[in-house]
Amino acid sequence: MQKTKEIDSERRFCNLFCRWVELDARFRRLQRMDPFGEKNAVASEIHEVLSEAKNIRLPVGHDPDDPFAPTPGTKNSQIMLWRA
Repeated sequence: MQKTKEIDSERRFCNLFCRWVELDARFRRLQRMDPFGEKNAVASEIHEVLSEAKNIRLPVGHDPDDPFAPTPGTKNSQIMLWRA
């Protein structure tokens, strides 16, 4: 049961990470083309994704062979920003 919860958390986090990457790319493109319009809506979506990711509990362990592995105490939203 615990393993299932961990896998579900990891999947949810991965889905949020992918969504954040897409939104970030869209935001950067809009920054060049549309300085005020849709950019604010995308920024709001990014904030929602980061807020949701912050609440996901992942099994955390530091793997020195994986430079992207989170260290204990790292918030998920920080992991997203670090990996971007």
